Amino acid sequence: MFFPQEKLRECRDIVEKSNTSWVNVTLSNVKAEAPEVAVGFGFSRDLVLKLLEAKESEYYDQDTELAMLLPAVVVRGWEVNIFPLLILVRRNLILTVHPREIRRFVRFSRYADGIMRKFKDNQTVIDRLTLLLIRLLDENNEANFDGLRAIEEEGERFSQYLVDTRGRADELGEKMHRIKQALVDYFGALWASLEVLHSLRYGDSDTISDNLKILDKMSILVEDVNRNLALGEHVSEVLASGLGVLQTIYNNQLQIYNNQLQLLNNKLALLAGWLAVVATAVAVPNTLATVFGIAPIADLLPWEVTIFIITASTAISTYFTYTYVRSKGLLPRTADKDSLGPNEGERRSQS
Repeated sequence: MFFPQEKLRECRDIVEKSNTSWVNVTLSNVKAEAPEVAVGFGFSRDLVLKLLEAKESEYYDQDTELAMLLPAVVVRGWEVNIFPLLILVRRNLILTVHPREIRRFVRFSRYADGIMRKFKDNQTVIDRLTLLLIRLLDENNEANFDGLRAIEEEGERFSQYLVDTRGRADELGEKMHRIKQALVDYFGALWASLEVLHSLRYGDSDTISDNLKILDKMSILVEDVNRNLALGEHVSEVLASGLGVLQTIYNNQLQIYNNQLQLLNNKLALLAGWLAVVATAVAVPNTLATVFGIAPIADLLPWEVTIFIITASTAISTYFTYTYVRSKGLLPRTADKDSLGPNEGERRSQS
């Protein structure tokens, strides 16, 4: 455990003597170690266990204890990683727990002492805890908002990839799917955060201040998340429009390729048809000449008859082959004058 027992007891003693305190704990295994840490600081084990069973966000209020589970978003490339962030509030303590893989509250921890010294003497402990909680929620939101910037940067790189329409279609499809999945995961995390903020904004919990000026700051957090959701939707629309244009380009290229392929097929069919006709014109006389050249047939027939038979057979077989190939569509059909209209037939005759 990152938080050893002796350090835990030392921090607990300091918390018990403090008017307002905040403790941040990073763990290698939040689900396994968070209940023990929470119990060490006086929180209920069952409360933490129920919190850890939630998917992305949760809010539990047990009068003297308040527990929240928030998503901590880290975007690396197109991969959106969502880690659990536990925030526990009781009496004079705010306890935050999150995995080691993420960095949270680094900036706040630097100024935490100064922030607490600026608390007014007439502020209650609940007011101070609420102000601390607002600062912690705001820093987590800001860290989550950085994910949208990372997605925009990856989108810019992807737009450069879109310029080259010669790219492989399977790679393009994979990238498009990753874009969509990244945006869906990111929006899901923001909506999960928004649910918790909505539960806090009216100060219904006994551990949250009902001071309207303080609660207005909580409402600002809600507005920030809504604004970032709107920006994310705009990014999604821009990417979707770009993908639509790209899809049109690929469809046009595919149509051109199909037309070229069809033209090539037509030329090959025409070549095959004429080769069949030529092969008939060559094979028939060659075969007959071979047969007539065998004795005693050559001696029985005059050479004039032999020439006539070869010529007639070649002409007839070539004609029938040409007619058959043409009927199969391998040779272009010429328009028959009788099938045309009278005026069109006259115009073509005159031309």
